[in-house]
Amino acid sequence: MSYLDLLHEFQAKNIPLDTPSFYDNENFLAEEQKDSEYLNKYSAFVASRPYSKQYLEIAREKIQKIVSILHAHLVQSNRQGACIDISSVLTRILELEGIWCACLKGSLTIKFPAHSNEGDTHFYSVTKNQSCTPGHYWVYAPPFKIIDISIKEQAYDGRKKEYIPTFVMVEEAQTSTAEVEDIISPDVVRELINIYKIPKKNQISYVCTSIGEIQKNFPPQVVNTDGGARAKYTPTATHASIEKLEGFGNFNFQGLTPYELYKEIIEPSVKQN
Repeated sequence: MSYLDLLHEFQAKNIPLDTPSFYDNENFLAEEQKDSEYLNKYSAFVASRPYSKQYLEIAREKIQKIVSILHAHLVQSNRQGACIDISSVLTRILELEGIWCACLKGSLTIKFPAHSNEGDTHFYSVTKNQSCTPGHYWVYAPPFKIIDISIKEQAYDGRKKEYIPTFVMVEEAQTSTAEVEDIISPDVVRELINIYKIPKKNQISYVCTSIGEIQKNFPPQVVNTDGGARAKYTPTATHASIEKLEGFGNFNFQGLTPYELYKEIIEPSVKQN
């Protein structure tokens, strides 16, 4: 759907569009009860709505400050594999600052330099249970196409972490295509072929039903990082937390909840600019 189509869609459903996080509105939630993929329309709206040069300049400065502070506290918390939690926290903080954004979920494939002798790392969306359960979460917030605070805060074997950047925050990335090898684990690929008789070319749409719609606005993208790793992000759907930031109990930032971290450290720092 185009921006105007989405605008008319939400207006017809009496869903207010004046601020980010309008997916919390009761009318939006009512539509989600009817359509489990309705949230993808929110991220499509964020991706397609026009942004002024002034907005993008202000958003860029705010996002850079927020990500820097939040990443530092993530590292101090010593949490690994917290991509869903920290991406949700970041999304809610950006929304409180009036920044349009969307949390994306999907797969992440990391390739390492040939000289490293390290094999690829896959965060598959589809593993043995055959459900489309995302392997990774990240944030889209114009002008940034990919913000991944937790990429280094994952469990890696060998010397892989040496080639992973502290975090990913890019305004431009190389557009790619969705591949079975990025999304579905090899054992499930074999099972889908041998047991369910689903050819490889049809497997992505079979297990991730909303991927075609989400990738109209968020195609797979490849980031060549400063650390030498090549990270491919393949979105399969949109994510949104049920709780607002005030209700998050998923992190302890040196004694502070996510909301306290925002109010006591991040918000004052952003206001100084």
